Amino acid sequence: MHPGQEKSPERPVLTIRQVFDLADAIERHYRLLVLLAVFGSLRWGELVALRRRHIDLRSGTLRVEVAVVELIDGWLVTEPPKSEAGKRLVTLPAFLLPELAAHLDEITPPGADSLAFVGPKNAPL
Repeated sequence: MHPGQEKSPERPVLTIRQVFDLADAIERHYRLLVLLAVFGSLRWGELVALRRRHIDLRSGTLRVEVAVVELIDGWLVTEPPKSEAGKRLVTLPAFLLPELAAHLDEITPPGADSLAFVGPKNAPL
């Protein structure tokens, strides 16, 4: 290692079984958050900014166009990703589509601009 170079310890990685165990252990309301984070490679800020209009069940894709970012003073803002590479089309595995459809039908408020994931009072996470 070179002087001034920092080496972080490896982050633990869940097995596929552990991912599903985690998704099964939390409230059903938040199950899809875990599954999309893992199998869609979505970050927290991308997940909480995701709206119905970003999701296309027919093609099995979702568009990442914005993300929620916490500013130094604690304010949360929704803005485009820092780089053009951050804006992307994510193709989801087929096994997630029924979960996504059920989540949209049963949990996400109606309307194209509705947040896909909301808290218990339909407020942003």
